[in-house]
Amino acid sequence: MTALRVRDINRSKLTVRIHKAWKYTTSKPVVGAPKTKKSTRTINLPDQLAARLPLDGRHPDE
Repeated sequence: MTALRVRDINRSKLTVRIHKAWKYTTSKPVVGAPKTKKSTRTINLPDQLAARLPLDGRHPDE
């Protein structure tokens, strides 16, 4: 979940776009593209959860 950003959540469509994942290199963990193309996807967001997300006033990169 930590690879998600505010810009990845669409409250009006009730979706979350998954297009990044944590990767572990020899020196440190980094955020990058998922391992496979199928891992990049858009999933439905339950309306109860969308209503509870504290997104108002937050920067898209948060």
